[in-house]
Amino acid sequence: MLFYLFDLKGSAFFLLLLSCYNVAVYAYIFYKEFTLSPVFHPFMIFPLVAIQYLGLNGISLYGDLSSGEPIYFGIYKINSYITTGTLYLTLEHFLIFWGYYIYDWKKRNYDDATVDYMSLHSSNFPYKKWAIYIYIAVWLIRILYSILPLVSISSIFSLIYTQGQLVPLTLLALMMLKEDENRLITKLFWLITVIEIIFVLGGGMKEGILQNLLPYLIYLFAGYKNGKFSFNGRFVTKIVVLFVFIVYVVFPYISLFREIADRKNVSWGEVTVKETMLEYFDYIMGEGRYSDEQQAKDKGLDYVLSRAGSIACNAWSINYASTKGLQPQYFYYCATAVVPRILWPDKPPVTIGGMMYKLATGHSDWETSGRRASVAYTIGFIGGCYFSFGIIGALIFPFVTGLFVGWFWHFLRPYIYFNPIAIWAFYTIIKTIFKDFENLTDGGFVFYVWSLAYFVIIKYIIPLNSYRYDSNRE
Repeated sequence: MLFYLFDLKGSAFFLLLLSCYNVAVYAYIFYKEFTLSPVFHPFMIFPLVAIQYLGLNGISLYGDLSSGEPIYFGIYKINSYITTGTLYLTLEHFLIFWGYYIYDWKKRNYDDATVDYMSLHSSNFPYKKWAIYIYIAVWLIRILYSILPLVSISSIFSLIYTQGQLVPLTLLALMMLKEDENRLITKLFWLITVIEIIFVLGGGMKEGILQNLLPYLIYLFAGYKNGKFSFNGRFVTKIVVLFVFIVYVVFPYISLFREIADRKNVSWGEVTVKETMLEYFDYIMGEGRYSDEQQAKDKGLDYVLSRAGSIACNAWSINYASTKGLQPQYFYYCATAVVPRILWPDKPPVTIGGMMYKLATGHSDWETSGRRASVAYTIGFIGGCYFSFGIIGALIFPFVTGLFVGWFWHFLRPYIYFNPIAIWAFYTIIKTIFKDFENLTDGGFVFYVWSLAYFVIIKYIIPLNSYRYDSNRE
């Protein structure tokens, strides 16, 4: 009401107010959930993501907005509507949380903690054997993927290629939670983690590196709720080390990787890991080109604050639809992703990110030229809903998504302790949250379809119920 009543679309102060509000509220929510929730759940992570992608990113943008520094999305200067994007993103997070907790409140069982504990510690599921077999299978698919056009059969092969390792890592993490001391499993867990981080160093995407740390983060959170860890100095140290690695290793490395590509005017595929690592060490030591103060500017925390955010993309897409009209065909292109090309040979290329890159860089033929783009842009979750369906879509889809995630999580929980398919499906939730729902640019349609497919597979096709904990058998 204040925003529209006083026409605060370009107000830097209102941007700061919204950002600080979100940092304070979600810090409080995280504290309450982490300390008082009887069990681990995905929305224990979401407040941390909201603090970064909405709160801290907004505070960073406030500095640019108040100083008159131009803020761009593609070729468009978005200073005049960056506050609008922040307001809508605040609304998105509220609606998602509201939907999730309405469902969670109805389904919450105060015996959940006991059930979770017994499901893990009473299970005879062969975690180590399945972890090893699945990891070998992932590498076999990766080898075949590089030889055969598996993606033309189904996009699931592409997902296995990039994310398949999360299942064996989680199985090992569950075994680490189950057993007090098992150095072999711990070593195997970190060996796979290191291999997977090295595997994606040449990709230029921070998400490729960070996703391999998710199983450990979940291990820490779930271990605390499971009673394995106490909230003491050792536990805090593990969290801090993880944070330092992300902020001062991962983000600077990716920043330097992309700077090398821009400086040499080459594609990311032409940048080598070796030259990036050498430049990273120069950056850390302040040597070479980084002996200059301007070049040596912070690429860690500053990069996190300024780049890891959802505000700019949502602001641009909402403004574009408001001023130039809704684009319902965008939803059509997104929705076609669920149909395998083997069943629809003439299916339009699902290159949504490329299309949005072309549109954001001034190309009116984005529907055709975007199919050949090598760069991808996301336009955000609530931004994508508004882009296709206007204000009604922006209000309905986030709330429905919160409800749906609540339902899907409560279905998956009993299966996660013994069913690898359930673990795979669980990461569709975690990675969606980890990206601040940016991947649901189609309003979540593809996410709903895949989740329902996993529901059918887990419940009726591969339930593995012989490993399931049943309190009636006690």
